[in-house]
Amino acid sequence: MFCIYIVLFCIIHVLNTNGAWIQTTISMNEHAKDLAHLGETFWSLKPVVFQNEGPLVLCQFIDEYCTTETNRMQAISLMTSSIVNEYRSKKRYNQVLTTCMNSTTLENVQQSSPLIHRMLSPMITQRDKHNIIQHRKIIMNYFTELNDLLNYMNKSCNAEEIHALLCLSNTELLITCVQKILQDIYEKNNSAIYEEFIEKTKEILVDLNTQLLQLSTLN
Repeated sequence: MFCIYIVLFCIIHVLNTNGAWIQTTISMNEHAKDLAHLGETFWSLKPVVFQNEGPLVLCQFIDEYCTTETNRMQAISLMTSSIVNEYRSKKRYNQVLTTCMNSTTLENVQQSSPLIHRMLSPMITQRDKHNIIQHRKIIMNYFTELNDLLNYMNKSCNAEEIHALLCLSNTELLITCVQKILQDIYEKNNSAIYEEFIEKTKEILVDLNTQLLQLSTLN
């Protein structure tokens, strides 16, 4: 009889543990969807010049010309660096170009491709510069927190998932990236820290999106 009680206790314990883990996983998936949506909204509210004349032209270039897995991964990594660290530098742009094309092909394509011309010789107006400055003022209020999010992304997500965020190309990959970030935070900390991260990140992104949306209506 005593053995039966022990077996039943073990079964109940396993069921409770698995049930708690399943509930945590469900909550984490919902958190990931919420944060991914807020992140997409935040990134979609960047100045238009970033997409049409600035570093995010690299998104289109990579999709069109980086045809092997190896050079695509290298190009995405370089694109991330150019956006985060060296927006005004052409060095990273050139590195992305030469990662996906040899010099002969690049020279031939460069003469006929408006896409590459927009990368290397962007037409940025005074109004564009004003919009960039106003956008920067808002996001600089949360510079440390956004930098932390970028570090989490670089540690937890693969190149295609990062591409999905920067290029707004695939919502499912973006959700997967956020799930990985949340999983890492949950496993390396306690549930209280995890919940605090969720609430704080939501609060920051909602505030940023509100301010950036207001800014977009003025420009």
